[in-house]
Amino acid sequence: SFFGDNASKREFECAYDTCGSHPNRAADLRIVGATTQYYGDYSLGTERAVGGLDGLLADYLHDRLTLEELVAQATDAWNRASDCGGKPMPADCDPLDRLTQHRTYRRSLSLSDLTPFQECALYRSALDDVRGPAYCAVFDVDDDRDAEITEVYLSRSLFVLGTILFGIVFATAVGFAAFTCRHRAARVVRNAQPAFLYVIAFGCALSASTMIPLAVDDRWLSKRAADRACRTAPWTFCFGFALAYGAL
Repeated sequence: SFFGDNASKREFECAYDTCGSHPNRAADLRIVGATTQYYGDYSLGTERAVGGLDGLLADYLHDRLTLEELVAQATDAWNRASDCGGKPMPADCDPLDRLTQHRTYRRSLSLSDLTPFQECALYRSALDDVRGPAYCAVFDVDDDRDAEITEVYLSRSLFVLGTILFGIVFATAVGFAAFTCRHRAARVVRNAQPAFLYVIAFGCALSASTMIPLAVDDRWLSKRAADRACRTAPWTFCFGFALAYGAL
């Protein structure tokens, strides 16, 4: 009864006979019924809302729209057709009628409720009238915040401390590798397998070298080079960790 022309009716019926790709006809019937009820619960007294409903349902049944896209477009058409949730008399209008009807529609399709952010994006003026501007203001992006952001660089004392710690770890790794090489004929060293000891020392040195790219910033290098150094840090740490503990 809601089809505007015979062509749309044939396309809709085709989806239930041989043309549709949806395997679950019962689910399709439920979605179609919920959508038509969503449009018919209140007296619109106008044909503007139902003018495009047949096309939307046909697009959904032929996989040209997802269920979320169908809901979004059907809701948009409803809101453009009625400023008062479908109620015929403006005197009876509640600012949140359209939001209430939207919630009911989504729940009838077993869809999750709109998040507060989505509700504010769609029904900002109504929510401001009922709940006050502060309710949706939390989702506003303050354009002036970028001006307040200051660049924070690694302090010189932390840079010096990191360099010293890296030097200690690197020197210790080199020292143990040299000790292993010098005493490789000793039975204790041979039993510990020198090859694995070298891998452990190299892994520890490589993992500690992560401090170097982390200390680099655009005060010394270009921003592009600093970005590359930042991307290097996880690789040096992970490879060093894997080598050291893998050898163990």
